[in-house]
Amino acid sequence: MKELTLDQVDVVRRAMLAAADGPFFSDGEFETLMGATRKEVRHLAAEWSTNGSAVYPTDIAANVLNNLLGYPHGRAREVESVVGCAALELERVLALL
Repeated sequence: MKELTLDQVDVVRRAMLAAADGPFFSDGEFETLMGATRKEVRHLAAEWSTNGSAVYPTDIAANVLNNLLGYPHGRAREVESVVGCAALELERVLALL
């Protein structure tokens, strides 16, 4: 993983919370898609926002960003609104993980 800016860390945190708490993924598919439960993703989001220079759990973060971008939920604009950035920025951050 390349070093992320504080803004990029915040993008990942917001994306994890959007995935865990938003309407984008059904309960039956969530753990399979993300590699973690909703509760675990919420916990990891908190870690991303408080971890400082520690190593982040990039595998689950990458799953979250990848699925928010590419899973056929049909809610791309809503993802952008909830996460607070364009899909292009999510793609940039994903490429750094």
